[in-house]
Amino acid sequence: GQPDFASKHAVDTSRIILVGHCYGGAMAFNYAARHPEIRHVILLEPVEPGEFARAYLGNSRLAAILDSAFDSMKRPGGPVNFGGKEDLRTMVQNPKPYDLLLNAPKVADRNILLVTGWDDFTTTTEGHHLPLYRSLKKAGAKQVKLLALHTDHGFRKVREQLADEVI
Repeated sequence: GQPDFASKHAVDTSRIILVGHCYGGAMAFNYAARHPEIRHVILLEPVEPGEFARAYLGNSRLAAILDSAFDSMKRPGGPVNFGGKEDLRTMVQNPKPYDLLLNAPKVADRNILLVTGWDDFTTTTEGHHLPLYRSLKKAGAKQVKLLALHTDHGFRKVREQLADEVI
C-alpha cells in the first residue's frame, strides 16, 4: 500500500492550523471535531448551522437570496464542488451533525481563535459567536480566545489588525 501522506511528505500534523471564514469557519470547526490531530483552529465569523437554519426556515426572502448565492458558487460556473442550494436545504433540514455548539466538547482541548465583528449582521456576535464561545468554555476549553473587532462581515478597515492577531 501507499505510505500515509503525512509520513511520506514529512508533514508535522501538530502544526496544522485550519482557518475558515463564515461557512468555511463552520467547516473547519467540524473537520477539527472529527480529526483530533488538528490542534489549532481559527474561526473568522463562523456561521452556526443551528442559528442559520432557524433564520433560513423563518424568512423566505432570506432563503431565496441564500439559495441563489449557493447556486452561484456551484461548479461548473462557481468554484465549489457541491450541490448548491440542494446541499444547503439538506443541511437546514437537519443541522444537528453540523451544529458547532453540539460539537464544542470535541474541540475543547484545542487552541481556538474565534473572531467576531460587532457590525457583522450576516453572522452576528450574539446569535452565532457568543453561544459558541460559551459552549466551548462550558466544555472546558482553556485555549480559546474571542476577539471582537469593530468591523463588518468582510473585515473592512481592520484587515491588518486581523492579520496581526492571526499571526
